Amino acid sequence: MDRRQFLAIVAAGSIAGCGQGNNADTPARTDQSTPTIEGSPTPAPTQTPTSASTQSPTPTASSTPTPSPAPTETPTPTETPTPTETPTPSPTATPSRAPRITDAALVTYWDSSAELQNRSIESIGEGAYATVAFAFEVWTGEGEIDLRAESRVYDSGDSRVASKTKFDNQLVESGGFKTYTWAFLFDSSEWAKDTYTAEILIQDRLQGLTSETETVEFDIVDDLTEGEAEIVRYEGPEQPTAGEEFSFDVVVRNLSSRDSSLVTTVSENRNGDGWTELDGKARLDIPGNDGEGTYSNQWTLYNPGNYQFRFDTIGENWSLTVQESEE
Repeated sequence: MDRRQFLAIVAAGSIAGCGQGNNADTPARTDQSTPTIEGSPTPAPTQTPTSASTQSPTPTASSTPTPSPAPTETPTPTETPTPTETPTPSPTATPSRAPRITDAALVTYWDSSAELQNRSIESIGEGAYATVAFAFEVWTGEGEIDLRAESRVYDSGDSRVASKTKFDNQLVESGGFKTYTWAFLFDSSEWAKDTYTAEILIQDRLQGLTSETETVEFDIVDDLTEGEAEIVRYEGPEQPTAGEEFSFDVVVRNLSSRDSSLVTTVSENRNGDGWTELDGKARLDIPGNDGEGTYSNQWTLYNPGNYQFRFDTIGENWSLTVQESEE
C-alpha cells in the first residue's frame, strides 16, 4: 500500500518574563542614658577655741552637673518600590502562503462557475462517472502560478482504485490569493458497490508549499432502472437538417429516494424499422427525490426521416424529424 501521508507542521512558542522587588531593613533605634548629678557636702559645726586654736577645714566646692544631650531621631526608611512586571509580547506568526482547499464534493457535473454544494450528491450508480470537484485558493503575489493537483481514490479496504494528476502553469494578475475550481472525472465502471474516499491535495511548485489534504467520501449504489427514472423533456431542434450537427439536452428525473445514476445504452428507431443500439452509453448522475439530471450531446444525422431515440435501461424515449438539406 503506497498511500500518501500528508503532514502539517504547526509551530508555536511563548515567552514569559518575571520581576522581584526587595524591601529595606529598618535600623534599630538606640536609647541614651541620662548621667547622675552629685549633691554638695554638709559643713562641719563651729567649736569653742581652746588654748590651742583649731582651724576649720576649707569647704570643698560642689561639682557642676553635665547636661544630657538630646536624643537623635532615627529617620523613617524609604520604601523600595516593587518593579512592575512587563509581559513579553508573543511573536507574530507569518501568514502561510500555502494553497488552501476551501471546498470539495462529489457533484452531478462540473463547470468552473458553479457552487459545488448546489450540485453535491452522496452516491452514484454502478458504472457511472464519479466527478470529484474542489475549490482552492493559491498565492499569486509574484504574478505566476505553477500548480500540481492530485487525487487518489480508496475503497473501504484502504486499497487504491484510481488516481489522477493535473498541472497548470500560467501568468496571472498578482494580488494575493486567487480562487480556482477544478475537478477530476473518474470512470467507476470497474468499481464494485462500496464506500469510497477521494483524497485531494494542491502543491504550489513555485513556493514549494503543499495544502492540507481534503477528503470526499461517497458510495456506489444500484443504478436506476425502469420505473425509477423518467424523461421530463427534450430540449433541442425538433426538425434538424440532414448532415448538419445539432446540440440537444434530454432532462431525466430520478423517481427514487437515493442519489444514483442512469447508465444506459441508447437505441435508434428510424421510420419504424426497428430499434438499433448505438455505440457508447449515456451516463448521468441524478440526485434522489425527484432530482433532475441532463444528458447533453451533439449529433449529426445524415438521413431524413422520423426518428425515435430510447434510453434502453428505463425504456423512455424522445422523437424528432430530420429534414432534407436544401442544397
